Order: sequence, then C-alpha cells, then structure tokens
Amino acid sequence: MVVTGFGAVTPLGVGAERLLDRWSAGDSGIAEGVGACTDFEPTNYFKNKEVKRYDRFTQFAIVAAQEALTQAGWLEDGAPVEPERIGCVISSAEGGRAAVIAGWHEFCDFGPEGVSALFVPKVMKNAAASVLAMRFGCEGPAYAVVSGCSSGGDAIVAGIRMLRLGEVDAVLVGGSEASVLTPILAGYRDMGVLSPSGVSRPFDARRDGFVMGEGAGVL
Repeated sequence: MVVTGFGAVTPLGVGAERLLDRWSAGDSGIAEGVGACTDFEPTNYFKNKEVKRYDRFTQFAIVAAQEALTQAGWLEDGAPVEPERIGCVISSAEGGRAAVIAGWHEFCDFGPEGVSALFVPKVMKNAAASVLAMRFGCEGPAYAVVSGCSSGGDAIVAGIRMLRLGEVDAVLVGGSEASVLTPILAGYRDMGVLSPSGVSRPFDARRDGFVMGEGAGVL
C-alpha cells in the first residue's frame, strides 16, 4: 500500500509544497484566533458557474484532489486501474455550512421559491466525495465519513479498509472543512472549547482550547 500523490489547501497557502515550506519556517497561518485560507481565490480555479455550484468546502477538496492526482500522474497519463476499481472517501464534519446560511437568508427574504435548486447538493456532507468521484472518474464506492474532528482521519482508515478487503485497487481519501463562519464560531465559543489565547497547542499542558480553521487534505 503506497501513497502516490497528496494535495492541500490550508491557511498556510494553496498546495502541499507551500504548506511544508511555511510550516517548516515556523508559520502557523492563524490570525485573529482563526485559521482561514485567505490565499484561496475560487475564480483562480473555477469558472463562475462552478463557483456558484460548489460550496467552499467542496472547492477546497477539488483543488487538493487535483494536486494529489497530478502528482500521481493520473491527470496526464490516466488512472492505472479500471474506474470501477477506484474508491473515493472525502469526509467533512460540517459540510456546506456557508450554503446553509445563504439558503436560510434566501428563504427568509424570498420564501420557498427563493431557495436555489443547488441548495441540497451544496450542503450535503458527502458533496465533496460525490463531486470528486464524478469529476475524476472514481466509479467505485464513494461516500463521506462523518465523525466530528476525526472525519478526515477516519476517511483514510476507510480507504485502507477498502484496499485490504479487495473492494478497490486505488482510493482517493481525505477531508475538507470550510466553517470559519460567524454563527459556527459563536456556537463553539459558547461551548467553551475555543482557545481564548488563539493558540493551537494540542497535548500541551498549557493548552486552553482549539482554534477553528478551514482547508482540505487529499491523498
């Protein structure tokens, strides 16, 4: 079992190499208590109609997956296995929260008729997995694992299980989140789990909570 490509969209920039370079230099990407992907501009990667069609978390996943598949040589040379033998597990704890908020405002302002037909496909937590499967020809099992903060890690485990059980010969795995939004931050703040100091240091005796961030990682 080998990893043939990896991609990332993070608060440290777009691309796995950018992530490594800035992280190695001691940068954190955290500003004003959150880790936002401020370098990510959707129109650099998508046509306007695609920007409207996909929630931000799905956009992150597409860009990260494209980088991973480019490294693997799939986009240039094609996949080395049959499409039906390729799985796709891309997880998200929150899903399309920005689309949920936008849809609610549409409903309040214009009533049921004002809600976009794209609302449901954008907000589903398996939206990224479904879009990636269709976009990159993964015709094997395609789904999301929803398990809170461990969703992305559990997606990797699910992919490994698929390979070990012989269900697939290759699998695209990872996670994506885009929930650095005022209502979501307020909810976590009121739970008392956000770091008052704005510093992320898990497993440290001085830890005082976690820092909300966004981004995607795909293998």
